[in-house]
Parts: sequence; C-alpha cells; structure tokens
Amino acid sequence: MREPGRVADAVINFEKAYISHSVIGSATTRPPGRTRKRRRQTGLLDEHDVKGAVAMYVSPACHAKAAAKLGVEHVVLLEGERGLGKQTAAIALLREKTPKPLRRLSPASTVKDLCEYRYQPGRGYLVADHVGAEGSRHADFDWHLVRDAVRRVGAFLVVTRRKPVVDVDSVKVVAWAWPPLEDVVRSHVGEAAAEVLAALPADCTMTEVAGVAARLADGEPVDEAVRGLGRTAAEVVRTWFEAGPGRQDLVEVTALAFGAGLTGEEFEARRTALDRHLPPGDRTSTATATRLVTGAPGARAFADPRYGEHVLAELNARQSKSFWAGVVAWLAEIVETTGADVAVAFGLAQLSEVDLGTVETGCLDPWSAGALGWSGQTTAAFVVWAMALEERTRSAALGVVRGWAGGSAVQRQTAALALAGELGAQFPAEAVAELKKMVERGRSDDAVTDALGTLFGVLTAEKDGGGGLVLELLADLGRGSAPRDAVSRTTRAVLTAWNPEDDELALGALLREDPALAEAVGKVAAPLLADPRFRGDVLRATAAAAQNLKEGELRSSCRRSKARPNRWRRRIPNPRRRPSGPIPVSVVIRSPA
Repeated sequence: MREPGRVADAVINFEKAYISHSVIGSATTRPPGRTRKRRRQTGLLDEHDVKGAVAMYVSPACHAKAAAKLGVEHVVLLEGERGLGKQTAAIALLREKTPKPLRRLSPASTVKDLCEYRYQPGRGYLVADHVGAEGSRHADFDWHLVRDAVRRVGAFLVVTRRKPVVDVDSVKVVAWAWPPLEDVVRSHVGEAAAEVLAALPADCTMTEVAGVAARLADGEPVDEAVRGLGRTAAEVVRTWFEAGPGRQDLVEVTALAFGAGLTGEEFEARRTALDRHLPPGDRTSTATATRLVTGAPGARAFADPRYGEHVLAELNARQSKSFWAGVVAWLAEIVETTGADVAVAFGLAQLSEVDLGTVETGCLDPWSAGALGWSGQTTAAFVVWAMALEERTRSAALGVVRGWAGGSAVQRQTAALALAGELGAQFPAEAVAELKKMVERGRSDDAVTDALGTLFGVLTAEKDGGGGLVLELLADLGRGSAPRDAVSRTTRAVLTAWNPEDDELALGALLREDPALAEAVGKVAAPLLADPRFRGDVLRATAAAAQNLKEGELRSSCRRSKARPNRWRRRIPNPRRRPSGPIPVSVVIRSPA
C-alpha cells in the first residue's frame, strides 16, 4: 500500500489541530476535544430539519409578496443582511408550494449553472447565501433563462443573497425584513418569552434568537444564554480600542489573534517579529480600564476566547493600509520559515468575515499561486477549511476555491488540496465535479489524484454515502474521453486511499457500510488489472477490503450476486502472487453468479 501523499498529510494535520489544539476555543464555538459529524451543505434537505424550520418560522410582512411571486414565476430571490432568517423563510416558502423533497444547491452556482441544472417536476430547490457570479452583462436575460428552466417543469427555486442583484427584472427580488421580534421569541421559547425579551438586545438577529433558544433547551439560565451571544465581548473590545491602547498593546492582541494556542518562546518570537514589520509609531503602552489579555509572560491569552474575532474586526475598521501591509508580510514570514500554520489560518478565516478582500489579495491569492511554496498552498487550504467551519463564511470559501480551480496550474493544485478536506466534506458533489474537470482536461498531476483519493477517505468516514460519489466519478471517467493514464492513476489513488481520521482502508469501510457497491468497485478496478504498474496495488487493496467484511455483510452481498460466501473468499487472489493471464472482475471483489 502506498504511503499517504502530501494532500492526505495536510488533511490529517488540520483535523488533529481542530480536534485537540486550543485554536478551537478561540476560532469556533465548538468545545475542544469534541468530535463532530459534518453536515452536507448541498443535496436533499432532511425532512426533520424542514419540519423544525417551518414550525419555528414567523413570517414578516414581505412573506406574502414573495409567496405570490413564487407561485406565479416559480423563482424568487430574497436579499438582505445576515441574520434576517432568509434561509428559514426560503424553506417555508418552498414547503408552501410543494410537499415533495427539497434540495439545496451549491451557493457558488453561477447563473449558467442554475440555468443548466436538471430540475425535477414539482420539486423545491434552495440556494442559500448565493455567492455565484451574476453571469454576463446580460444578467437579466440569464435570470430569464433560469426562470424558464424552472417554470417549464413546474419546479420552484428560492435564492437567498446578501448582496443585491442589479439590473434584473425577469425574476422577483424581495428585500427581506425583520419579523416582529416578540413573535419570533415566543415561537422559540413559549412561556419564557417575556423574560427572554427583557434580556435580549433590541437589534438581536433571528440567528441569535435561535442560538439563545438552543442554549435554553440545554438547560442554561436566561442570563447565561443571552451572554452567550457574544455581544458583551464585542462591547468590551470596542471600549478597549476607544480608550487608545498603545503600540505594544496593539502588537500583542494582533499577535494573539493570529497565534491562538501559542505560548512561551514561540509566541514571544512572533510578537517581536510583528513589531518589526509594523510601521514606526508610539512604542509606549497606555493603561486601559479593561485588559483583553491575561496570563504571565510566555503564557498570554485572551481573557475571553471570543475577543479574537472582535479584535480583528476593530483592527480592520481602525488601522491603516500600512499596518495591514506589515501584518501580511509578517504572516508570510511565519509560513515561509515555519511551514503551514493552522493558527494563522484560523485568524485569517476570522478576518475574512469582515474583510475577505484583504485576506484574498494579501494572502490567499499569492499563497495559492505558489509564492510561498507548498507551505503557502497548504496554509491557504487551511484558511478555506477554517472558513468552511463557520456558517457565515462557508459559502465564500467555496467561491474562493472555485476561483483557484480556474486559475494557474499551481492554483489548480491548491484547489485540489482544498477540495479534499473540510470543504469537500461539506460540499461533496461540488468537490467531485471540480476534481473531475481537472482530470478530464488533462490537468491531473499527483496533487489532483492524491486529492481524489483523500476525498474518498474523508467522505467514506462520514458514513452517509458520500464515497459513492467518487465511485460514480471513476465510472464516468472510464466511459469518457479523459486521458487513460490520468484515469488509471486516479482510480488507483481512490482504491488504495486510507481514511485520514480512522487510519483504515477507505474501500473496506465503504464496502462494510454498503456491500452492494462491490460490483461497482470491480468495474472501475478491472481496467487496471491489465497494467502491471497498477495491478499489485489494486489487488492488495481489494483483497484487504474483501477480507475485512464481516460474515453477515458478506452473505448480504452474496445474496445479491447469488454467490456462496466460502467460494467468494476462496476466489480472492493472493496479493503476493503475480497473476497470469486476464483476471475477471468477479475475482477482484466477488465470485460470479
């Protein structure tokens, strides 16, 4: 079996950092050490989730207008800032029009993608937090084609966006508004509404109300549940900045924002380097009423882990371009000298929430293009993986990577790496489609084949059928016109891939989950058996996968193929014996009927 490639190593390193490193406490809302089950961001919506969303939904005045237009035009766009409840509204609108399953499409879909999608009659489709390009300069005509495609089959499409779509009249654009806060709170917490309303900020968003309700359901008192919103943390940080901190204070909080979890000499060295990169200024420190940082020298940390994101927001609003130029140079120096850095990545992911442009132009664009070598490419992938962990930046992360996929050869390599990890786990269909394009166009180098193998392992670990998407890709490549050598190398990478989380052969885990896929595996593996470069690896992988199946699972698979289990096992080839003559597909995975 081959050793894991660089892509798999990057995925493993990020996963370890996410699960065990203290950056989790400062960069995400998830407690350290908790394993997680990723939720796909595209595909069929779970009916339980749909019912829950509809049950909690409170319609604002603009709902009636959107519902009327959706009923006539079959397509409607909801626009507005984050936190207005647009996604829940979209689900409720679609459920009003159809009882059939609802499907979520990629937020990075272009207007052309939406036009060419094969909609099913009577189905409902949602594009949440759309970040796709507007299309050509004939945007209105492009959306007209989308509307016709959806209406032609009697389907329904709701698209939610933060940024407005300009010069479009062919589809209705509804500016979404707040429903009455009192009604929303009552729908979530019932009899406790009065107490919760008294404690909530007047400008509380729908997302924040849902978060408070979830904390109350977990047994938290009202005051603690409201404190969990982070509004107090934002106010503390804002007050600290308004008090006029000195240069050394700014250097320290900036270094901490991009160095969560670092202690001792490593953090002190980074802080000293940042001070050197920033433009000249007052080097004295001004005492402030509230300290953001606690701990003895060498063990400094934010007093509240939530301070980090608010520090970056305040720095972005208050500091000059020369300040940020110094920060970007400092971050590049860290990556270039110490290698791919998870703490830097989480800091940049948090900064992307308020200023994605600076993150892209200063760091992601040059790093993804190879300016800092593989360490820079890996850190760029780490950034989009960290962005994918947060709902507020998840869609933007996918858009960034799709841009890389259409860039230079090195950027395509970085895109392949990014699609193999956290982003690919949340958007598996989009990741498989982008990687497939690279193989079909003859742009499949070791990074792309390694990425597809790693993605197969990641999706198989999720145990939700995602690994089957990669098998479908291999089957499509085998029937298409992609370069044969690229297809063979890709197939070997997939069949010999390991699950990066459990250190298990991914193929074995997939067949244990669904033995019926054995025939599909045999078909994609068969062409490689005639090539001595790949034969040994494929035979070892398929034999190991078959031998790992439990007897009950084996019998289930054999019933489908009308084969006897003992005969099934006897026909598995000895992986150390060089086969002579052609080997039937059935020998690789199962015996024939």
